[in-house]
Amino acid sequence: MEQSQFTPLLVLGGFVLGGFMVMPVTLMILATVLVLGPWTGMVYSLAGAELSALLTFAVGHWLGRDAVSRLAGSQLNSVARALSERGLLTVITLRIVPVAPFTVINVIAGVSRIRWRDFALGSFIGMLPGVVGIAFLADRVAASMRAPDATSLLWLAGAIVAVAGGLFGLRWLLRKARTD
Repeated sequence: MEQSQFTPLLVLGGFVLGGFMVMPVTLMILATVLVLGPWTGMVYSLAGAELSALLTFAVGHWLGRDAVSRLAGSQLNSVARALSERGLLTVITLRIVPVAPFTVINVIAGVSRIRWRDFALGSFIGMLPGVVGIAFLADRVAASMRAPDATSLLWLAGAIVAVAGGLFGLRWLLRKARTD
């Protein structure tokens, strides 16, 4: 697929706009992967989601606790407390096992006491498995739709098992890390 020189800016801008519009980040990642292919889509999705996370984090910080409390409601205190106590691990966990919309987590993190560096690193680490999984699955689904033969369907089934197993393993590791 031929890309414009403006593709990176358009994708990053789309993620940022989507973040401010509280669009599901998973849908934005899926669309990016389907349009740009698995490898390019994965790289652009990670960059776009990270930029969106950091900018909405900054907006939360700028708005302050009172304004964010009105927007986030009851989720604010529990998420902010977890972020303050175990910042990096909590961000990674929230990215792997989302408990609230992507943007809401980012804005709440902006008013918590988590360091910007921990939020940025935790977001990247936590989003990486999901973006890779979405890219892999989307590529296999698209291939199976283009050529629905036994081989492509077996690859799709393998992708589903691999992604499900990876997510199960990550959740197990995160639970173990929290209890240690």
